[in-house]
Amino acid sequence: MTCVLRMDQALYRLLHHRTEREAFLAGRFDELGWPDELVQAFATVDREELSATAKQICRNLLAGERGCSRGLRGAYGRVLQALEAGGRQALDVVYAFVESEQYDSYREVPYAGEGICVEEAFYEFLGQDEWFVRDARMMCLLTHEFLTALMGILTVNQDPAFYVRSELVHWNGAARVAVLRYPRAVAEALGGRKIAGVEVDVPWLYAATAERFVSGPVTPLVEDVLLGGRAYDGKEELRDTLQKLEELGLLQKEEQLG
Repeated sequence: MTCVLRMDQALYRLLHHRTEREAFLAGRFDELGWPDELVQAFATVDREELSATAKQICRNLLAGERGCSRGLRGAYGRVLQALEAGGRQALDVVYAFVESEQYDSYREVPYAGEGICVEEAFYEFLGQDEWFVRDARMMCLLTHEFLTALMGILTVNQDPAFYVRSELVHWNGAARVAVLRYPRAVAEALGGRKIAGVEVDVPWLYAATAERFVSGPVTPLVEDVLLGGRAYDGKEELRDTLQKLEELGLLQKEEQLG
């Protein structure tokens, strides 16, 4: 039983860890730390098939499954486009991703243990990449595409098999919401238009309800109401804002609060 488990683990690592796969294909078994019996057990593995299968795993992650998932390219189209413009091929990025501890937190199928969705795992992986750490605008784009993808999923599936690890997302009793502040130039680039107001930083709402996905710039008042409570001081602007948010399903109505 132990031998079977170790072979399963070894095969998984060969398929998902490019550095170990390259060592195996080059015959550098000492780098793998395998016992002789495991080396012998894999002696007859079709090496071309091993490489082709590993490549297909990464291609599937990029492309997704027809009718089920948009894949990483669908979720992170602008991020991957920017990476490729900088000389980093999307497939190479995904090869590195599947070898990461962030990918290990992803659970592909329900009931396979607790895990996060692949979109969040990829966000965490790229969020530690030096290219994003040193470029605030690219980090904003990465976060925008992550929350757009995640909230889209949560709109369709209110009870997913994965859990959300990001502290950016909050449940307020009516919806899952996240509000981030982007520099005005970044927010206008994300939205593709000028945004009203004079604030240097623009609040941007992402929300998922059972009825709709909501994303876009909002007023500081909406930000305060959604994240800071709903203290009511009688102002007409606040009253109108509360009503609109309730109509959108982004806040519980007064009668629901009891």
